[in-house]
Amino acid sequence: MKKKVTTICIITGFLGCLAAALSFVAEVKRVKGTEVNDVATSQCIFPSSPAMALGLTAAAALIIAQTVINIATRCLCCRNEQFRFDSTLMTALFCSSISWFTFAAAVLLLLIGAALNYKHGEESAYGDYSCYVVKSGVFPIAAVLSLVTVVLGIVSYIKVESDKNRVDDWTPPSAPGQPGIPLAQLQLPQQPGTAMEQAQLPQ
Repeated sequence: MKKKVTTICIITGFLGCLAAALSFVAEVKRVKGTEVNDVATSQCIFPSSPAMALGLTAAAALIIAQTVINIATRCLCCRNEQFRFDSTLMTALFCSSISWFTFAAAVLLLLIGAALNYKHGEESAYGDYSCYVVKSGVFPIAAVLSLVTVVLGIVSYIKVESDKNRVDDWTPPSAPGQPGIPLAQLQLPQQPGTAMEQAQLPQ
């Protein structure tokens, strides 16, 4: 069991770190406003950038990490095992819930950043604000959210597994007359002459 938990934590942690690293690289490689050339009042030229591929790869890595955690915990609330509703399970539920919010925010930022870096070549502009580029900080925020998502997912998974082990090791007290509590059987000594004999009166 420990080997399984360790393996899942390593895989998820690696994917989360990969998503964060790719996000930071995408921040460096993103198209900046100074790199967009205005050739006319109605056209902009965008340079090619690997930020789109980096952002999509980071989003894919984060999605896989979240999928692995949820498969391992079996969506936490969809499990068939009977858990005791204690602080351990409460912590797991809290971490799992927050991780879904951070996961959605991180994936959304990565997809927006990748989409805005997809532009290359000439594009028509209608007004002064039509040539959009990714603002500084979008990819780093996505990187931090990716790490938070993975950390919370791992904590939730470890808490669920520890609670499951405690439930498996816990045995409820046996009711009287059931296996688990030895009961002594009271044996009454047999009295001699228990068989009744009919007295015969002399005729």
